[in-house]
Amino acid sequence: MNCKCLGSACCRFAALLSILAFFAFVAGCGGAGAKGKMSGKVLYSGKPVTGGSVIFRPDAPSENTVIAQIDANGNYTASLPVGPVKIAVDNKDLQPLETGLKKQPRPNLPKGAVGGTDKPDPRVNPQKPPGTYVKIPEKYYEVETSGLTYTVKSGSQNFDIKLE
Repeated sequence: MNCKCLGSACCRFAALLSILAFFAFVAGCGGAGAKGKMSGKVLYSGKPVTGGSVIFRPDAPSENTVIAQIDANGNYTASLPVGPVKIAVDNKDLQPLETGLKKQPRPNLPKGAVGGTDKPDPRVNPQKPPGTYVKIPEKYYEVETSGLTYTVKSGSQNFDIKLE
């Protein structure tokens, strides 16, 4: 600033405007804590992946990984920090058990012994997550191997995740 007197009202007003302009610029450029709302479809060979999760790992080490559920139509929605993210898609939990696994026969119990119940233990056999398994290449299960990236901007945006 080229003011003759630093105490003049004109100079104070100019300094205040400069400070406000700086903060407006920083806020508009995705300052700390800025978020973007992403939504889209997860597709494999052009068809929806109908269950599982999308994993978003921000490049910034101070930001947490975000996991979004994929619905029955292949849609996801996530609120993410602004900046580059690596992406993975994981639907392994929907994979059917191998058909070679059969129910084990009941052991021969001594006379008078009480056998267990036929109710499954939820800790051993957790409930299957919603959705239908779609076989996708294993490389997409991890952010390090998927090759999927995106730069999140402030505000709402649509990004379809296309797996090949």
